[in-house]
Amino acid sequence: MKRIVIKVGSVLLVDEKTASGLDETFIGRLVGQIGQLHAMGHEIILVTSGAVAAGKTKDKNYPVGRASMVGQIKLISTYARFFNQLHPPIRVGQALYTYHDLEKGDDKRTRERLLDGFRFREITIVNANDAVADEELEAMKELGDNDRLAAKIATLINADLMVLLTSVDGLYKNYGQEDQELIREVDSSCDEIMGLAKKSDSSLSKGGMESKLKSAAIATEAGVEVIIANGRKVDVSTCVAKKDFIGTFFPPKVD
Repeated sequence: MKRIVIKVGSVLLVDEKTASGLDETFIGRLVGQIGQLHAMGHEIILVTSGAVAAGKTKDKNYPVGRASMVGQIKLISTYARFFNQLHPPIRVGQALYTYHDLEKGDDKRTRERLLDGFRFREITIVNANDAVADEELEAMKELGDNDRLAAKIATLINADLMVLLTSVDGLYKNYGQEDQELIREVDSSCDEIMGLAKKSDSSLSKGGMESKLKSAAIATEAGVEVIIANGRKVDVSTCVAKKDFIGTFFPPKVD
C-alpha cells in the first residue's frame, strides 16, 4: 500500500476545442484509474486545477474569482459523478486552500482532516481557493497551477509518491529541437536542471515545467518520490508500479 498524491493540470481537464467546459472523457478515464488504485488499497489524494478555466466566459472582463466559483461547481460535481459510477462507488470530499492556509495555517489540523479521508476510505479532491481577495490570487499564482500545492500536501501527509500529470511526456533535454531527449530519471539536483525547463505557452495553465521542477524539489527533499508524466498517455497505475511508464522519475533525497 502506498500513500499517493496525484495532481492534474488545467490543460488536461478543459475541452481543448472550446477552451471552456470539461473534458469528461479524460476525467472519466482518470477516475477509473484512481478507482483501480483505491481498490488495491492505496491511499490517494487528488489535487486538481481547472476551476477557473471551466468557469470563464468569452467576456475578457469576467472576474477570475467569479470564474473560479462557477467552474468549481462544474469540476467537483463532474468528479463526484464519475466516482459514484464506479463499482463500488467511492465517496469524495472537497478541500479548498488559500496561500495563507498553506504557508501560515494550522498544519496539524489540515493534516488530520486529510488523513481522515484515508481512514474512511474516501478520496479528497484538493484545489486552490481562487474565489478570494486579489492579494490572495496573486500569492496563489506562485503555486504554479497547483504544482506547489500538491508538493505541500504530499509533504504534509508523508506521501510515498507524487504524480504530476501534464500535457508533455516529462522533462526533456533540448526540448523542441530535433535532438530532444526525454530524461527518464533525474539523478542530480533540481537546481542543476532548472535551465532545461520551459514555461508553458498554454492559456489554460499557470505553471510550466519550471514550477513542476520546483515542486519536485520540495517533495523529494521531504522523502517523496516524484513522477512527471503525460496524463493523456499514461495509466497512473503504471506510474505507481514504476514499470513500463513514459515519464521522468525523481528519486527522494537520501541523507
